[in-house]
Amino acid sequence: MIANTPQAQRAAHATPFGAEGPAVAGMRLAALERVRIAGVRHAQVVWERLRGQPVGPHGLAFLYVSAVPTGPGGHRLEVEAATRLFAGGADVEDLPRLLAELADLVRGRRVFDPRRELADRSEVRPAAMFGGVAAYSVDSADRTWAQVRAADPALVDLPGRSYLCLVDGTLILAERQDLADYQVRVRATHRLQRHLAQPSDGLRRDSMLAQDPATAPVWRALTALTEVLAERHPRPPL
Repeated sequence: MIANTPQAQRAAHATPFGAEGPAVAGMRLAALERVRIAGVRHAQVVWERLRGQPVGPHGLAFLYVSAVPTGPGGHRLEVEAATRLFAGGADVEDLPRLLAELADLVRGRRVFDPRRELADRSEVRPAAMFGGVAAYSVDSADRTWAQVRAADPALVDLPGRSYLCLVDGTLILAERQDLADYQVRVRATHRLQRHLAQPSDGLRRDSMLAQDPATAPVWRALTALTEVLAERHPRPPL
C-alpha cells in the first residue's frame, strides 16, 4: 500500500532531473528538438554521400542535462549531446542489433563514458548529467532504408524517425515523411511541454508506446543501452 503523505507524493513525482514539473517537461521538449535537428542533419549527410563514402542509416545522440542558474533559487535545464555516425555497411543496417551490440560492449566495462568512447562529436560540459540515448534513422514507419532506396532511387522523399529514451523512463518517437516535412508527428510517454496543459497538434501522449509491435524491438534495445550506460557512466565532477 502506497502512503498518501506529502513526502510520498513528492517522491512519486521525483525524476532524476528534479521534481516533475514545467522545467523537466521543457527539458524533454528541448531534448526532442535537439535530436530532431540531429536527425535531419544525419539524413542530409546520408543523401550527400550516396555516391561516395556511404554513411549508415542510423545515428546516435548521447544526451546530457545541465542545470543553469537563472536567478536566486531558480534554474533551467539545458540539453547537450554527444553524437555518433557510422560508416555504411551491412553490420549497421539493423538498428536493434546495433544498439544491442553497443550495450554488450558497455556491459564488459566497469566504467564507460560514451562521450569519449563512442561519440565522434561532443559539445557536452564536463559536469553535465547523463540523461539518456537517442537514435535517429532514415528507416520509415513501414520500410527499412534499403527498401526506401529501392522504392525511390532518386530519393525525392527522405523519411526519418527519432527514438529517445531518457533515464526517467520517458520514451519519445518523432516521425517525418521527408526532409521538407516540418509537421513532425510525436508520440511520448511523458509530458513534454513547458506551459501547455493539453498536447498541441502533432504531439500525442501514449503510455503504451513501447508496446507498439512495429517499434518494440528498437525500444527494448534502446532502453537496455540507456540503462547500462546509466549504470556504468562516471559520476560528473562536483
